[in-house]
Amino acid sequence: MSPSLNVLLRMLLLAFIPSIIHCLLTPSCPSQCICESDQVVCSCENSVHPVLQLDAFGSLVIDSLTIHSCPQVILANGTFTGTSVRNRLSIQGIANLTIHPFAFRHLQQAPKIFVLDNCGINSLHANAFSGLAQLDHIWIKNSHISSIHSLAFAHLSNVRYLYIHRVTMGTLHAKAFGEQVAGGGMYRVQHIFLRGAVKVDIAHSFLFADSSIEDIVFEDVEGKFSNLFLSDHEAINVVIRESRLSISSKGKPVKQRHKCVNSGMQLVVINSTIDNFEPNSYDFERIDVRYSSLGRVRAGYGAHSPSCTAPANRHLRRISIDHSLIESISEKAFAGVGWDRVEINRTRINEIQQGAFGNSKLSSLLINKCTVALIGERAFNQSIITLVHINDSQIGTMARNAFSGGRFDSIEVHSTSIQEVLRDSFSNLTAHRLIIDRSRLEIVAGDTFRDSTISHLSLDSSTMGVDGRSLFSSFSPLRLSITRSSFECNLTDCEFNNLLLTPSREELEWHFSSNTCSAPMASVCKGSSASAYPGGALCKRKWRILECTCEDSASTPALEPDQGVLLMGDCANLEVSLPRNYSLSSLYLFRIHRLNLVSLPTSLDTLHIYHSTARLRTAALSSASLHSFYSADSSLSLDAGSIHSSSISFLSLDRVRLVSLPRDALIASSIGNLSIRDSRARRLSPLLLSARDTLVSGTVLAEHEALTSNGGGLQLANNTLLCGCCSTNWLQPATAAAAQHCLPLADSVRMCYNYFGSDVCQEEAAPAAAESRHLLLLPILISLFLL
Repeated sequence: MSPSLNVLLRMLLLAFIPSIIHCLLTPSCPSQCICESDQVVCSCENSVHPVLQLDAFGSLVIDSLTIHSCPQVILANGTFTGTSVRNRLSIQGIANLTIHPFAFRHLQQAPKIFVLDNCGINSLHANAFSGLAQLDHIWIKNSHISSIHSLAFAHLSNVRYLYIHRVTMGTLHAKAFGEQVAGGGMYRVQHIFLRGAVKVDIAHSFLFADSSIEDIVFEDVEGKFSNLFLSDHEAINVVIRESRLSISSKGKPVKQRHKCVNSGMQLVVINSTIDNFEPNSYDFERIDVRYSSLGRVRAGYGAHSPSCTAPANRHLRRISIDHSLIESISEKAFAGVGWDRVEINRTRINEIQQGAFGNSKLSSLLINKCTVALIGERAFNQSIITLVHINDSQIGTMARNAFSGGRFDSIEVHSTSIQEVLRDSFSNLTAHRLIIDRSRLEIVAGDTFRDSTISHLSLDSSTMGVDGRSLFSSFSPLRLSITRSSFECNLTDCEFNNLLLTPSREELEWHFSSNTCSAPMASVCKGSSASAYPGGALCKRKWRILECTCEDSASTPALEPDQGVLLMGDCANLEVSLPRNYSLSSLYLFRIHRLNLVSLPTSLDTLHIYHSTARLRTAALSSASLHSFYSADSSLSLDAGSIHSSSISFLSLDRVRLVSLPRDALIASSIGNLSIRDSRARRLSPLLLSARDTLVSGTVLAEHEALTSNGGGLQLANNTLLCGCCSTNWLQPATAAAAQHCLPLADSVRMCYNYFGSDVCQEEAAPAAAESRHLLLLPILISLFLL
């Protein structure tokens, strides 16, 4: 070859080398695709091949990729390895689309928008979308998906919106949007919308288990869902709107949640129909249902998880149902549920079935402006509820034993109409308060409160379709208030009518005033005559209240088993000696010149003494549990051991001269709240040492021990302390704290006799003499010891 030709060939080779290198390094355009500098479009138009199986795109860097108009497209594993799609990846109009697991794995750069439109997909298997990350939107719309398997969306991460719109889905398997076995389900997906003509044949449990999602919205969704489809989710907000869900029970969950509920996790149901609603199957801090039809509210198996937030900072768990329709609240619908508050407003409930709130523990159940056709038998059996509040509602029938077996702090019925209250509706329950006001109970069967323990029953401004004796038969509350109310009075029941229609004394725990009968008052017998009782008392019986007087000396009359309140007054001498096993709950004593309390029933709840000179003998109050011990304008003496093994919730002395209070007056006894006002007391320390909280005001005290006792919660106000009352006070000089409250010694001694009389120190004489003898013997004993 000539040198010139050789040079020419070398020059030509050098000229084509860049082009050859470019061709070798530039990705080839897959068949049936049109590749441009910034986009690739793949289609089956004008192609004789019914199946498009795309080759790997390689390291293409483009703005958009579109695949459309094919009978069948297969995206194999690794199809997009190394590919960068900066803006949009769209798959449209594919009759049969197959996405193999990990088809999007190793996508170099995911697009901002991913669209599946008008496609038919037989199955989405696990990890079908693995590799898609950092997207703004994923749209799946106008399509049909026969089956979405577990973990289909696993590893879909950092996505702002996932939209599923106008899609029909056959089966959503458990964890379809859920966890990966080794951890890492959908991660940091902000919003999932199933919105607009979405139909689901069947959705299994735990659809979103352990995926990190902020919001899940079901809107215009119709289908059959497992009762546990929302179990184990971690979404902050879940909304079901304009949807029709049929809920089927799948029994107990396969797994139990070991995580906690984040503060603020809530479910909102708006204008939807759910045939079976199970509050216990959802882990939310709050559930709000508005303008919806719930079919049956029933028991579920999902166990509530503890709150992630410390108890001091967490919100109350609550469920609110407003402007809705409930066909029935089924047995044990709220059993074992740790809801703090269940609130039902402006809702029609056709039936609260037997045991609906059985075994539930609620802070409050509020029923406001509702219509309830039936509250079934034992609807609240074995429930523990702090407050049941029924307001401005219409109730058809309250069945027998509706509230039986329940424990309540308070049951309140306000401005409510109840058409029929059957026998024993409020029987065998325990409640601190039952309040009925501004309400109408049309037909009330007798024995309504049989065998119930209700501390305080109040009826005010209400209409009761029953006579009072029938209403309260087999029931005796500790505190009873019936005011401004109307009854179907028994015209010939003079005794009860007298109690109901005659204003009672203000001091009584049983209070009656301004009541009426539905019949003309002129036809109602309300007279009551007095009868002489053995022991010298003249008494009038008003149902379970016995009112007695005695001009001279007397003893307490023998009581009938059903009598719970005894009033006695205007006696010269009265000895109260009642058997311990009497069922007496309240004892009121008025204007008794010399009153000896020898023995009181252990059932006693209230003891009040007015304008009397009273003395409690040894063991007068033994093994008792008083709610209230009150004395006013009286003189009171306590013997040693007069209060023994007893508890008193409130002990109040107003304008009382406490004559005698030995150091051992109270033995193994306690006082909750002690109040002493405008009184005179030689000694207080035995009371102070037994009390938890104490207030002493406007009182003259003859000892400084009152200021140095070990009693807790002691408050003193405007008292006079006489530190020089008795000569024995030098044995225990006043402390600096006490001394600053003491009067000068001369004034103290003079006022001591003025206030307490010449016998003020007799009580201390024997102990003081004994202590003096000990002090005199002390030097002699020391001398003998030294010898």
